[in-house]
Amino acid sequence: MQIAIDKGGKRTPAYNAKIGERYQCPICGGEVILRRGSINIDHFAHRPNERCADSWHYDMSEWHYSMQERFPEDQREVIVNYMGQTHRADILHGNQIIEFQHSPISIEELEERNNFYNAAGYSVAWVFDVQEQYDSKAITIADHDRATMYKWSNPKRCLQCLPQPNEYNKELIIYLYWIDEDGYEWFHRVIWSTGNYGSPDFKKFIVSKYGINSNDTKSFLSVGNFFETYDDLLKKRLSELNCRYEIKNSGVKGKLRQSYICPKTNVYVKNFGETACRYCRYCAAIKELYDNRFQMYCCYPNQVNEVTEGHPGYECSNIPIF
Repeated sequence: MQIAIDKGGKRTPAYNAKIGERYQCPICGGEVILRRGSINIDHFAHRPNERCADSWHYDMSEWHYSMQERFPEDQREVIVNYMGQTHRADILHGNQIIEFQHSPISIEELEERNNFYNAAGYSVAWVFDVQEQYDSKAITIADHDRATMYKWSNPKRCLQCLPQPNEYNKELIIYLYWIDEDGYEWFHRVIWSTGNYGSPDFKKFIVSKYGINSNDTKSFLSVGNFFETYDDLLKKRLSELNCRYEIKNSGVKGKLRQSYICPKTNVYVKNFGETACRYCRYCAAIKELYDNRFQMYCCYPNQVNEVTEGHPGYECSNIPIF
């Protein structure tokens, strides 16, 4: 653990603790030892053979600790009490929890943790370190024309016990973490592909195009960013532009309307092809992952897309507005 309680009852991070001082586990109250060296990151540990009241086996890897340090100190290792149980969340802010996992975890414990936090009223984002699988090519792009689709030859078995996450589910979110060949660090939000009879195919997954690239983050990571959906991000963008927008979708569940008359130009436009509405400089579009549907947000008279000559739909984007 990175945070223990000092003799004054104050939360104290390991890097700020003093050798020789007495510190207690925030869960069981037992004495913990400060471990500080030149190789491993500073941390606290229970004395040998001492059992903590918390039965969970926490990830003690260097990667795990480094991830926690990406968040403000008051959000790290926050104690959660519910129905007589006490556990320690890796990161907690509001009603949202982030759990980092590098070391192996059993199906039973992963399911228990997720159920505990959900029952206590928290949404959970799980972040799994899959760097080794990515480097070994166990995770590869499935279609070079659709770089958001990946194949995973040997997916983690523990993930198969969790309910299938979807783009709009904020109760359970799964991220895969890796650093790509160009050195960019990614937290990719995952949605499993669908196999036979509608069951998830864990050997194929789609990643959100809004994956979190931590290289663009100059300060601490934000918990809320891990729980944002496509709609959240798009509405935030439109709000920043102070746009009044209207949603144009199929109106029929599971089926996209193939065409419609633009209410601004009175011109017959299409949802597909080079003259598709989504290429218009006044249109913000969001793609749903399951069936390639698009939701159209008309932001006229505000321009929201940088459309230059040579861009697909350039002619459509320059239709005069009456």
